[in-house]
Amino acid sequence: MMGFDVDRVAKLVTVDHSHNNFATTSVEGNPRTKRYSGLCVIGAIKRNKGANRTLKKDNPREKIDGDNSPMLYALKNMDGLTTTPSDVRSLFRNVRVILDNELPTHGVAFEHIVTIPSSHKLASVVSQMTMRACKRQGYPVSKLDNVLRKSSGDDVKAQVSGLRIKRPDRSGMLNNIKNFIRQHGGQTDFQIKYIQKSNLRKHVNLLSLTPSYAVDQRAVNILLVDDMVTTGSSLVAARDLVLQRYPNATIYAVCLFSAS
Repeated sequence: MMGFDVDRVAKLVTVDHSHNNFATTSVEGNPRTKRYSGLCVIGAIKRNKGANRTLKKDNPREKIDGDNSPMLYALKNMDGLTTTPSDVRSLFRNVRVILDNELPTHGVAFEHIVTIPSSHKLASVVSQMTMRACKRQGYPVSKLDNVLRKSSGDDVKAQVSGLRIKRPDRSGMLNNIKNFIRQHGGQTDFQIKYIQKSNLRKHVNLLSLTPSYAVDQRAVNILLVDDMVTTGSSLVAARDLVLQRYPNATIYAVCLFSAS
């Protein structure tokens, strides 16, 4: 099945063929394909629940590095986690086969790839892998740049100003956003942690269309690419934005890791 081992002392994440802790990384059993608000999302590597619960039972007071996605954290060098080149190659070899097996089953000749903007290069790496998989299928695929961008403080302020929610909630959110702008500037990519009430964060779209975009009426087939899907809300928001620019498009999504 293959899963991940986490050396909590060395902070090293490795691929282990003897179990499926944290994820199923073998070709068999992958991908996990699920629809979120009508958007078909292909998660190449299926994340699994349970490993964290075991770790927390053994060490209830100890912080679990990497949450339930240790390899994602290692690939992004988050929480101090790392991995090895051989483990990355082992994982990505299987991802290549998984995408080669899965993409033709949807009967869509993908023409364009839109990478979800990120401060880390992992999404771009997954995008390159996905593009190569499309080309191996003979799809006339190309990368669409300058479609999406991360929302700035000014973008989010404009979003929240138009929300139809309770006035105290909207006022509180605007105060949080103004605090961010005072500290970082209105053109800086907004950080969702500045919205203090976590239940209100769902009202913020951290993605925006690039300015002065032109509407393209062609019936094109587009793949959105990101490193991981959790609730699907970010990908659905990205889909809805892309449809503003390509209203007749057929849109799917590919992620390295599925939801657990």
